[in-house]
Amino acid sequence: MKNLQHYSILLLLTLCFSNLVYAQLPTASLKSKQPSHLFKSVIITTNSDSTVVGFGFVNPIDYSELIFTRNKPNESVVEDWEQFDDIKNVKILGEDEILLEALNFKGKHKILHALVYESNRYKLYKSISIYTPDLYFFSDISSPDEYSMLILRKQRSFERSAKKIFKNCPGILESIKKGKFKNNEEGVIKLIEEFEKSCNII
Repeated sequence: MKNLQHYSILLLLTLCFSNLVYAQLPTASLKSKQPSHLFKSVIITTNSDSTVVGFGFVNPIDYSELIFTRNKPNESVVEDWEQFDDIKNVKILGEDEILLEALNFKGKHKILHALVYESNRYKLYKSISIYTPDLYFFSDISSPDEYSMLILRKQRSFERSAKKIFKNCPGILESIKKGKFKNNEEGVIKLIEEFEKSCNII
C-alpha cells in the first residue's frame, strides 16, 4: 500500500495534460501559468555534480526535465517557471521522498525514472510515464547505461521478460517458471533479492 501511495505522487506530478498544456501531442505546449500546488520541494544534482534547490514537477510533455522555479510559490499560479533539463538526479521531498535518476538508454535522450530498489550491485527503476506505468528497468551498477526491461502488465509478460534477464541462474529460472514471483513491484524486488543470494551473476 505504501508503494502504491508513494508512486501515485509521481502520477499526480505528470498527469492532467488538459490542465497543464495546450492541445495534444505532438503539438502540445505548456501553459504560461502553472498551478502552484504542483510545485514540490526538490533538490537537483546536475550533470556536473552541482546542487540546485527549488520547487518543481516532472514536465508532462518531456520526462527528461522539470518545470522548475527557484522560489517557493506564494500565489495560486506560477508564471516565472523554467524548463530545467540539466539533471543527473532529483529528490522530490515530502512525506515520502522520491529519487528520480536520468537514465541514458544507449546514448539516446535521457529520461527520468524512479529508483525503487538499490543494493550494493543492482538497481531497479520504475517508469514514471502515464503511458508505461508497468515498465521497470533492472541495472547492474558495474555496467552503467545498460538496462534490462521488465514488463509487469500481465503475469505472463513479466515472467517472459524475467526469464531473459535471469536465464543464467537455474534456481531463479525454475522459481519464475513456477510462478513464485508476482507481477508487481514487491514481486520484482523479491526476485532480485533472491537472485542476489543464490546466483548474483548476469
